[in-house]
Amino acid sequence: MSLFMRKILWVWMILCALTIRAALADTVTERIDLAKKKYLEGEYNEAVSELNFAAGLIKQKRAERLKELLPDPPPGWKAEESRTSAEPVFLGGGTSVARRYYNDSGSSVEISIMSDAPLLSSLLMMLSNPSFAGAGNTITTVKGEKALEEWNSSEGSGKLTIVVGNQVIVKVEGSNIASKKDLYKFAGLLDFNKIRKMTGGK
Repeated sequence: MSLFMRKILWVWMILCALTIRAALADTVTERIDLAKKKYLEGEYNEAVSELNFAAGLIKQKRAERLKELLPDPPPGWKAEESRTSAEPVFLGGGTSVARRYYNDSGSSVEISIMSDAPLLSSLLMMLSNPSFAGAGNTITTVKGEKALEEWNSSEGSGKLTIVVGNQVIVKVEGSNIASKKDLYKFAGLLDFNKIRKMTGGK
């Protein structure tokens, strides 16, 4: 493909992405306006339904933004496409993204970022009191953030559960890895300041 054609393709992809974002924004505002109309007409159930639908679209958009926080694979590793998830309100309303990394040796690491996670309060309580951590778990810090370390040396598997800004849970889970240093290596690829800023944490 010629350089000219590549430039045209690149411009076309950017325009498509902008069109999709604009369409999503229009859909959200349309649903909010419809909810207001239903409310003023006294159709409260329909108004609530439209607001919930709009909230779901907003969560979907936020999940797409969170994907930007997942790092590229380090040297010697490959990565799958990022996945997004937005739970409905009755399940806690959390928004999450995840990405799996792997290498030719069969090692696998998955990073997930969860905003408004329902289990956040329980995790904060656990981190504030070592007696709640449980056997085999270690309270630690990762780049200054509170974290819970789980490691099974016989299986080469473990997990770092990190709380960022008292609002976001970041998990780094590894299987068939050489040591728990791999968990910290991947955690080190994350920009916690950027996560805090994008999710409104402190």
